[in-house]
Amino acid sequence: MLEVKNLKKIYSSKKGEDTVALKSINLRLPDTGLIFILGKSGSGKSTFLNVLGGLDSFDDGEIIINGKSSKFFKESDFDSYRNTYLGFVFQEFNILEDFTVGKNIELALQLQNTPVSKDDIDKILKQVDLEGFENRSPNELSGGQKQRVAIARALIKDPNVILADEPTGALDSETGKQVMETLVELSQSKLVLVVSHDREFAEVYANRIVELRDGNVMSDITREVKRVKADNHIEIYDKSLIHIKKGGKLSNKDIEKINKYMGDVSDDTYLALAPIGEMQSAFPSKIQKFDKDTDIVKYTDTNQKSIKGNTIARDMISSQLPFVDALKMAYSNFKSKKFRLVLTLFLSVLALVFFGFATILSDYDKDFSYVKTFYEGDAYMMSISKTEHIGNGSSSKNVVDVNFTDTSLDYLQNMFNGRYAVTYDIHNIPKSPYDINKKVIADTEVFDASSHAVFKPVKFTGIIEDPNEIFEVAYGTYPDGENECAISDLFADAFVENGMRIGMGDGALVRVGMDNYDQVLGKEIRVGGVVYTISGIFKTNYHTYSDLFKDKSVAEIQEDSDLSVKMVHYNEDEARFMSKVVVDDGYSEGVKDSLFHYDAKMIMDVNDDTGAYLSASATIDNTYDLGQGEVMISALYYRNLKYGNKSTRTFEQLETDFVDNNQYEFYSRISDNSSVKGIAYAESFTVVGLIDDIDVLGSPVIYMNELDYDKMLDKLFLPKSLLTTANLSGETLNRYVTTLHDKNYELSARNEDSLILIGDIMNQFVQLFYIASGVLAIFVTLLLYNFISVSIVHKRKEIGILRAIGARGVDVVKIFMLEGMMLGVIMILVSIPAVAVLSSIINGYMLSVLPVLLVSFSFKQAFYMSLLTIFIIAISSFFPVRAIAKKKPVDAIKNN
Repeated sequence: MLEVKNLKKIYSSKKGEDTVALKSINLRLPDTGLIFILGKSGSGKSTFLNVLGGLDSFDDGEIIINGKSSKFFKESDFDSYRNTYLGFVFQEFNILEDFTVGKNIELALQLQNTPVSKDDIDKILKQVDLEGFENRSPNELSGGQKQRVAIARALIKDPNVILADEPTGALDSETGKQVMETLVELSQSKLVLVVSHDREFAEVYANRIVELRDGNVMSDITREVKRVKADNHIEIYDKSLIHIKKGGKLSNKDIEKINKYMGDVSDDTYLALAPIGEMQSAFPSKIQKFDKDTDIVKYTDTNQKSIKGNTIARDMISSQLPFVDALKMAYSNFKSKKFRLVLTLFLSVLALVFFGFATILSDYDKDFSYVKTFYEGDAYMMSISKTEHIGNGSSSKNVVDVNFTDTSLDYLQNMFNGRYAVTYDIHNIPKSPYDINKKVIADTEVFDASSHAVFKPVKFTGIIEDPNEIFEVAYGTYPDGENECAISDLFADAFVENGMRIGMGDGALVRVGMDNYDQVLGKEIRVGGVVYTISGIFKTNYHTYSDLFKDKSVAEIQEDSDLSVKMVHYNEDEARFMSKVVVDDGYSEGVKDSLFHYDAKMIMDVNDDTGAYLSASATIDNTYDLGQGEVMISALYYRNLKYGNKSTRTFEQLETDFVDNNQYEFYSRISDNSSVKGIAYAESFTVVGLIDDIDVLGSPVIYMNELDYDKMLDKLFLPKSLLTTANLSGETLNRYVTTLHDKNYELSARNEDSLILIGDIMNQFVQLFYIASGVLAIFVTLLLYNFISVSIVHKRKEIGILRAIGARGVDVVKIFMLEGMMLGVIMILVSIPAVAVLSSIINGYMLSVLPVLLVSFSFKQAFYMSLLTIFIIAISSFFPVRAIAKKKPVDAIKNN
């Protein structure tokens, strides 16, 4: 039994006065019967039905459902109430266009979590005379058929109450009668509540008629139908008419009936005797034909107190929209706005691609790139050097290569288990007088008349101390002692092919031809001011390159991207080990003995901001009794630094304005350029005075203490780099690279400068990528918000229908979250492969040109892109979906 107590509904208005739609309605409704709610437009009848059905809210009062009050109902409880107790039949049918007839009906039962069989559908369709229509689409049905589908949908879940809002309003009269007859039949076992303005139907079919006016119950009458038999002799009807059958005479029993009637009448009464035809003309609405069995209708005021019904509440059933159906409704939204869908997906994918590359750039793994470039470039030897941060400031110019200390070498020896060699750079040391008559190669130069386009070795560039014999001496013997060395097969082949230039005692250069390696062995060469005898020839990988470059000109090699890359590889390998000579041990100790007059160039760091660097030759001078840490600098040097090269100031003028005891940073360079890269020695000195060399020809000088000078030489002739084999497993190589980089060691990978430059570029541009992807992500979020909002507007009526038949707000959320998820899946499935493919293309191009592994797409980037997609979808969907989920079902149905 349904009951409403003091039910009140007010429509608030931002402009003007509020409208009171229902004014304290009190009605008790039985478990069965057909009840009409009549009234003119604006009387409140539809509002009453919507409030009673939980489609709209109310402001005061309560609804009692089988003894359970709605006072403490939440919105979800009203959803469950509709799902459990009610079935709706609407004027406009409200069939879901995305589903077939059978699915429309099935859905109502599925929302109750009840399995549905084909027999159930067939049975209910037969009941509404639609047998065989289960696979029809709604657009294939007539209005009456759609209305019967709506009735079947209401019936399938066996509701207690059927609420029908103008169920015949959109139908012709004949179809309307058929629908009403169906509702009459249903009212035998259920309560059927019909809102209508059609009084004729009410007087023909209703068990009870409630009439509203201005939100109040104006009348509530019960319609009683009495069957009159044709053989009755006399019948008193409605206390005002007596029917006497033709030819009948009043018996004593009839007279008793009349007397009884007269006893109930308080006033004088006329008994009019007239033929039934005349009576029908006078009282057309009351007179029935009595010449056969007929129904006689009586209207009495409804006695609500006498209405009894079930007071045991059913367990409320929370709805559960099937996933497949929610997915189908979500997918149907795509078809209605294809252009918007394509545009949204394109911009979304673009944002994700930007974000993907931003994560790749920010996650740039220098160690991984080094390892990959070693393998991709088929590296032969791995070169390791040491870097330090010197001077003031944090710019990259203050990070320089420095020579190894004994501590560094001990650490590396433990790491590589002694499998390494060390290298020294060659310093231009003047020849000593006692060497002038020896027949040696003109310092470090070879005969360069090779006919090959690439392999034209010119000079030896360094020394490799290899006591651990990691280099394979393929011909001759391994160097033994201070005066022996091994040269590479590259130089040996050049000597065999082109001969060797020998410096004669008179200073002339003579070409000495050679036919084989035996003639190369035993020859003397000068490298870094030291004379060595060639004892062996070590094997390199240069033949790998010579086979590639055979019969190719430099132009042809450069035009071929693959060959060009290989030539870069060759140049790197030549610089690292092919153009150096291998000695046993003790090079640094032996060479320093002859360096007392070494022309050590030093740079004075004048101003970090302007980058003023000027060089002078450091030398020992005891005239000024300099202490450790003190230096005298060239007056010419000072004048050029302070006043420029065109200044004509005298020494006396310079001494006058010179401020002594200022500390400056001094560098000793490995190379002869002005860059601070390649610093062998760095120290702060106090400048205590100027040297008068204004009119002296030659380079400016720096005077220093002998101990400081010796310390400088020690630093100059420490190892410059370490060589070890690169043919290691990926795991081992990766461990080495990571560990060494963590301790500020640098590994000379293929195209190391390019790797460093690209790393710097990535650091600079990663923020731009993040900003671009962030802006795009915000734009896409708004675009997706609009997309979902349009979908909701497009599906708002269907949402209202779903809510009316029992779906919860969470079911609505499911539909549009699934739509968002479908968008997200498409975005992920397109953007992740796009980033992966673009990464592969970029890497392929970079590897073919430099080669350098620029970007590395991994599961991590895919995860971050998926995470961003989920976040964007969640944010863009949450607010519009939340709004529609909280919307009253009646407003959704009406598209308000």
